[in-house]
Amino acid sequence: MTESTKSDDPLRTREAVCILHDDRDAEESCERCGDFICKECIQDLFSRQVCPNCHKNYGGKLLSDFQASLWGKRDVYVWLIGGFGSLLCLTQALVCFAMTIQNLSGANTPLGVPEALALALFLSLALVITSAYFLLKKWARKALFLIPLTGFFLAVVQVSDLANAVAAACLIVPLPVVFLLSAFTNPQNRLAFRIEVSRDELESLFEVKKSNRAAHNALALSLVAFILPPLLFLSLYLALRGRKNCDPEAWPPVGGMKPAQNALILTTLGFLLWTVILLFGGMS
Repeated sequence: MTESTKSDDPLRTREAVCILHDDRDAEESCERCGDFICKECIQDLFSRQVCPNCHKNYGGKLLSDFQASLWGKRDVYVWLIGGFGSLLCLTQALVCFAMTIQNLSGANTPLGVPEALALALFLSLALVITSAYFLLKKWARKALFLIPLTGFFLAVVQVSDLANAVAAACLIVPLPVVFLLSAFTNPQNRLAFRIEVSRDELESLFEVKKSNRAAHNALALSLVAFILPPLLFLSLYLALRGRKNCDPEAWPPVGGMKPAQNALILTTLGFLLWTVILLFGGMS
C-alpha cells in the first residue's frame, strides 16, 4: 500500500483503499492494526476506531472472556442485599416472633401482639425474597421492590396518626427504592443473574472493573472518606496510582483519568474539611 499524500483527510487518496472493499477510498486507519478502512467499516471499540476484524476477533474475544468471568458470579449488591439483608431479616423476624409469644403469655414488650406479629410476617416475607436474591433467582430482582412498598403500607395502617405516618414513610421509602433501582439497572448485577447486557454496557463495565480499577475505587473511597477520614490516605494513594496507570495508547486503552482526577479533588477537600474540624474542635 503506497504512502498517502496530504488532503482534507490525510487518508483519503486514490491509492489508499479500504482493506475489505478495494473499490472504496479509505476514510480512516484502524487504531489497533493500522489497516485502512472505509466509512462503512469503521467500528467503535473502547472509544477507538477500529476495523471490523479487530472489532470481532480482538474486542469480541476480550469482552466475551470478561463477560464469562462475571456470568453467574455474585456482585456486591447480591452480597449486601441477599447476604447481609437476609441475615438481618432473619434475626429481626425471630425477635418479633419471640415478642409476640411473650405478649401472648402476658409479658410486657415494646410492641403489642398485632404490631409484633405484623412486623414478624413482613420480615419473613423480606427474608424469603432476600434469600432468593442471594440464590440468584431472577424473579427476586423484581420482588425486592415489594419490601419497601409493603413497609410503607404497614406504616400507614398501624400508626394512629395517619398524616405523620405517610410523611415519615415518604421520607424513608425513596432511599431503599433508589438503592434497589441502582442494583436492578447495574450491568454487573444483571450478569450475576445471567441476564445479557449490551456491548456498550460491557465495555463501560470493563473500564471500571479491568481497565483502571484503582481510579474508580479511589473515587468511591473519596466520597466515603468524608464520613470516615482515615480512608482519605487510601483514597489519595489509589487516586495517584490510578492517574499513573492511565495509558490511552495501550490496548485495550487504560482510561480512568477523569475519575482519578475527581478523586484527587474530593480527597483534597476531605483533608481540608477534617483539618478545619480538628483545629476548631481542639480550640473549643
